[in-house]
Amino acid sequence: MRRCTGVFFCVAGVLLATAFVATLSTSAAITKGPYIQNPSPTAVTIQWETDEPGSPPTVFFAAEETIQHAAGHLHEKVEYRQDPGDENSPVLTFYLYRARLTDLQPGTSYRYWVKDCLPGRLVIPPDPKRLTTWPEKAERVTFIAYGDSRSHPDRHRAVAEHFNKHSPAFVLHTGDCVANGAAYDQWGPQFFEPLADVIDHVPVLIARGNHEGGAENVLRLFDMPEGRTWFSFDYGPVHFVVLDYGKEDEGVLAWLEKDLAAS
Repeated sequence: MRRCTGVFFCVAGVLLATAFVATLSTSAAITKGPYIQNPSPTAVTIQWETDEPGSPPTVFFAAEETIQHAAGHLHEKVEYRQDPGDENSPVLTFYLYRARLTDLQPGTSYRYWVKDCLPGRLVIPPDPKRLTTWPEKAERVTFIAYGDSRSHPDRHRAVAEHFNKHSPAFVLHTGDCVANGAAYDQWGPQFFEPLADVIDHVPVLIARGNHEGGAENVLRLFDMPEGRTWFSFDYGPVHFVVLDYGKEDEGVLAWLEKDLAAS
């Protein structure tokens, strides 16, 4: 494994990938996720989607046997027509929840699970999800960068099946996650379902590509590190900059120059 030193830019629409065509299930309690967002050495965001409201949504987590919990909140209620071209088609409703886990230990493995309410007796389930916080310092980093996974979920699944064997600290998606990012119903079958065996334990960070359209669904579905579609972060010896293809104004350029100068 080579040591990588320098700056990594993630911009829209390079490489390829794409997996498993399926319709969004409205019968399961959790219809997307849970998945990991906005990672750091001491905190992560757990996000998930349901087809009915939970009360109250809670994430339980444990590094050893002591169980902690973080209250989730309803990030957004999403409504859209099953057939956008037919005003008489059914309106589907989904609920996006987020919970921020804080005061975590750097470089530590945690088990976690999502519950709709606080149980009377806290017991670690037999099949919890797992996450690992980023280390405070690292001499090397293993990550995956890929993109343009839209339109062909079978190909996306075929590529994503190889991710776990590399044990990446995170995945950078360079944009064009779905064919039409403004169509909320495409995100399930084209993005989340092909990555289902990855996103529950590996953070996936994305750059907004031209196929994402506006930023509305991107900001709904992803807890961006700086709350916007362009941001930067450090992992070990590398400084990463993620840009938005649609943001070419002087403000972003000034931010980029300042960010790189400080790195």
